[in-house]
Amino acid sequence: MAFVGMGIGADMTLIGKDVILLVLGPGWATAGRIFKFFGPGVGIMLIYNTHGWLHLSIGTAHRWFRWVVVEFAVTFLLFLVGIHWGPEGIAGAWTLSFWILTIPAFWYAGKPIGFGVMPVITEVWRFILAALVAGGASAMILRSVPVFAGVTGPLGALVRMVADSLLFGALYLIAVAVLHGGMAPLLQFRGLLLDMLPWRKYSRKAPAISLPTPEASDTELVTHPF
Repeated sequence: MAFVGMGIGADMTLIGKDVILLVLGPGWATAGRIFKFFGPGVGIMLIYNTHGWLHLSIGTAHRWFRWVVVEFAVTFLLFLVGIHWGPEGIAGAWTLSFWILTIPAFWYAGKPIGFGVMPVITEVWRFILAALVAGGASAMILRSVPVFAGVTGPLGALVRMVADSLLFGALYLIAVAVLHGGMAPLLQFRGLLLDMLPWRKYSRKAPAISLPTPEASDTELVTHPF
């Protein structure tokens, strides 16, 4: 979840404005600016939503309900603050709410079983750092190339989207591999992705089952049931 979410979130931050320009046209430039504020919240939102798995797996749905009340209150207060900056402020408040609530949410969900928050932090911090490094490097590299800045309109948006995504994707994969000291996360994701393919499920052969040899009494019972 962190590997995919952080990558998508950082990429959407880079190309969000161009996505809106390409899909909806130049009249939606304001929506494009707003969309960029949602990008940094995509990855952390996916991670945050998994805290509910803890509540369900240990049978503490009542605690989950209490946490939802806290989540609503914090998000509402952030919206009240962000509204002073208009739609961009609301989008930023939405993103900020997940970054604020994620660690407390896992702490509260795992408290009955002593789960803590370190297992979550240990697993996701490298993906967060990789997305920041790759996103920052991609922005600096492509903004320094005049040809990308000079192309306007839907064609320019498409060119920037493709260039941004390809460069960021390459840098992100490299950063993930370097921070993890190997290709383990990439291989794990590949394995999970292959397991999700529908044709692989039906192409697998059922494992051979060795049936015990029936005893004489069993054979007699089957031959003469009455």
